[in-house]
Amino acid sequence: MSTGQHTYVTLGCDPTVTVEIVEDAGNLWLSVTSDDPANTDIDGLFFNFTNDAVIGDLHINPEYSEDIGSNGENITGFEASVGTLNQLNNGAQVQGQYDCKIEFGTEAYTTGGDVDQAAMTFWIDGAEGLTIDDIDLNSLTCVVNSETGTGLALTNPDASGSDDAAYETTVAAEDDFNDIHYAWQSDIVAHSGNWYATNGELAANGCNDGNLWFDKVDVDGKMEISFDARAPHTEYFENGGWAGDSLEVWVQIDGSQWELLDTFEVNVEGDALVGDTTGQQITADSTTLSYSGGALDDAETVQMVIGADFTSANEQVFIDNVEFLDTTETVISDDTETVETEVASEDFDSSDHFWGTNSADMIKGWTDWDVRNGELNTDGSDDGHIWFDQVDTGGNDAKIAMDARAPHTEYFENGGYGGDSLQVWALVDGSDWEHLDTFTVNDTGTALVGDKTGQEINSEKSSLEWTEGLETASSVQLYMYSDISSSGEDIYFDNLTVSTLEEVPVEGGGPDDSADDCAQYLLSYDDYGKLAQDAEQAALDGSEAPEDDVEEVMAA
Repeated sequence: MSTGQHTYVTLGCDPTVTVEIVEDAGNLWLSVTSDDPANTDIDGLFFNFTNDAVIGDLHINPEYSEDIGSNGENITGFEASVGTLNQLNNGAQVQGQYDCKIEFGTEAYTTGGDVDQAAMTFWIDGAEGLTIDDIDLNSLTCVVNSETGTGLALTNPDASGSDDAAYETTVAAEDDFNDIHYAWQSDIVAHSGNWYATNGELAANGCNDGNLWFDKVDVDGKMEISFDARAPHTEYFENGGWAGDSLEVWVQIDGSQWELLDTFEVNVEGDALVGDTTGQQITADSTTLSYSGGALDDAETVQMVIGADFTSANEQVFIDNVEFLDTTETVISDDTETVETEVASEDFDSSDHFWGTNSADMIKGWTDWDVRNGELNTDGSDDGHIWFDQVDTGGNDAKIAMDARAPHTEYFENGGYGGDSLQVWALVDGSDWEHLDTFTVNDTGTALVGDKTGQEINSEKSSLEWTEGLETASSVQLYMYSDISSSGEDIYFDNLTVSTLEEVPVEGGGPDDSADDCAQYLLSYDDYGKLAQDAEQAALDGSEAPEDDVEEVMAA
């Protein structure tokens, strides 16, 4: 969930961990939680700051003590240094260099032991304090299971790969509550409770409170809910006790799961109602409250309920401009795919012989070619020229394809007085001749082979195609010339097509679609770092350090 003061980030894809960051009066509370505790041991967290100036004054609470090798809980290492950190004490290395490193374990100075959740508060010396914007969320990298020698670095999917994302946000439901006299007259209110409408706002007070139900909203992508709120006299509200006042914001997810987004109660100063989860405030001035992320990201339906429990008529809250925004995401990768579109075709089934220019739709002219049993034919008695219609290809890359067969290639001669050949040409853009192939029989007499492409015509019907020289063509026109010396030397053609080829971006994909794109990678290991940690632990345990092993690694 992200409200400007509260952010969740999921790292990795199998397994995953969740990093939660909350702004707290100039400090940052950060927690790391395994989403699969049975199979995940959290060993470290690396990240960068967007402002290098904060690094020198950075502290954590509970404070890490080098003397005891922990912070008294499960943080067993902490360092902050601009762009220099990439290795845990056990030798596990991540890619790149980071500003901050935190290590987790149940044994001092080490990542030993199983840690499923850890939390700390970051703070700095100085008046400005920290905000979530000071952390580069894309750099968050969590190290898990590093003690096995096959650990993983879990990264932020939003920073993985080079894919771009296209977002479309639609208003699933909204109302500004103008021109209504009762709350139930709103187009998006299902049950108004005791709330009322006044001057283009919905309102509740100690005499008119209860639960305000909004209509259930269908969600295609990720839901964000926002509304304006104000409380003219927060000083009248009480916090706790018999007369305690509160405003709760709930959502029901998919018709069954209830999520409490915030409970607003008056602060000690009496100048604001403060949300206990997000820290957002309702004051005398209208403020926009916003909720997104978490359960709202995966919902198929959402229904919001605002519950007011006030004790006095002068304790008033007004809301306005309620919006349910549905944002869908399409990941468009740098990869493309070729889309082939057929623009002209001929199967030669319309005639059994050439008796006129309309014998086949695409044939424009010929000398002595023939059509037999639904195939175009040329031999020593029916050869010469044949032209096909000019086909508009719209400036796209073009492809000409057709099936061909020659039942008796052994009858053909290569060269000499009785030499046989088939030339294939294309007239591009009405002026440029492109020689696609000249087919002659090979030395073994088993196939007619194209001199340009190496494609073969043999006794079995096979598909021939040409694209080279047909790029960015406005039009193409096929022309063939057969020069065959004997009537027994037959070549048959069928299923002629002219197509356009267009490269289009591949939609979809993204970090979770395949293992190759998963937002995680295997760790590398520095053996010396591992042995140094073993030696340090051995010293703490009072056992003998593995000096020989360390010397061998150093010598290598």
